[in-house]
Amino acid sequence: MQSASERTRRGIIRVFTECFANKWFVMTLCERLSVRRKIRHSRKSSRDRVIKDLKEYILSSSEEEATAVLAVIDYEKGRMRPYIDALLNEFLRTEKQRIDNSLVVAYERERRVVVIVFDPNIEEALLCRADRRLCRDKDLLRRIKSKRGPEFLQGRLRNNPYIRSITERVAKTMEELLQ
Repeated sequence: MQSASERTRRGIIRVFTECFANKWFVMTLCERLSVRRKIRHSRKSSRDRVIKDLKEYILSSSEEEATAVLAVIDYEKGRMRPYIDALLNEFLRTEKQRIDNSLVVAYERERRVVVIVFDPNIEEALLCRADRRLCRDKDLLRRIKSKRGPEFLQGRLRNNPYIRSITERVAKTMEELLQ
């Protein structure tokens, strides 16, 4: 019988992302984990849409459809935080692990669901820390948020030590959770 990590490496992770920058992070993470991914993302994706799609997928899919399910969202600021917690707790029995002060991994082992939450958003939690120019330059910020954002970020941040460190920490956490 294969271990969970062996199945994950050979299987497909079903992914839901809120924005193009989150999609880039998933691509980077899945590359590190050596897993195939099936990403659901469109220009119309939003945090609420991702949570709704995640909920529908989990409640309606069979275990054979995907080895694991991953959603990547932004926590945001203010009154939205309790709302996000309530939505996740509504259909997941989640545990939470903080990777650092700006990144939370919520998960449910039984259904092999992982939700990565950037606190308050991926720009402040990750991108600005990796390269301050990404948040200071409006043209660069616009590129990040565009359809070509994932490719732009991949080229710009591929060898960034902060990105590698965070990706490695999230990957190790996911490997432990998916065993």
